[in-house]
Amino acid sequence: MLKRLFREEKGFTLIELLIVMLILGILAAVAVPRFIDMRDDAQASACRAARQSMETAIEQYLYYWALDDGTGTMDDPSGFSSTSDWATALSTTFTTRGQSIQLLKSAPECPGKGTYTVNSNHSVTCSDH
Repeated sequence: MLKRLFREEKGFTLIELLIVMLILGILAAVAVPRFIDMRDDAQASACRAARQSMETAIEQYLYYWALDDGTGTMDDPSGFSSTSDWATALSTTFTTRGQSIQLLKSAPECPGKGTYTVNSNHSVTCSDH
């Protein structure tokens, strides 16, 4: 009677458990690098968006500078020698033709901790992406 009870009892064999563990290991080996790549891709995308935002703000600043009749509080962009000059100018409220304008609430930052550089043709590059 007791032997019959143990024979009817169904369970997983050691081989079946090892196969399941092997499959889970393979899935983990494939999935983990993809999640890491997704994080890097998201940071690169956010960096690209921040650079484009800064480039657009620079274009707007140059537009307002061209329209300024000398009565505003804008700094001359030809005197900007560094990226921090641009970051300050874009995030500071200035007046031109009687309007108060702030192009960016704050200077954009790279999520990967890279630094932005504005070159002579006003395009923005990142040291990280």
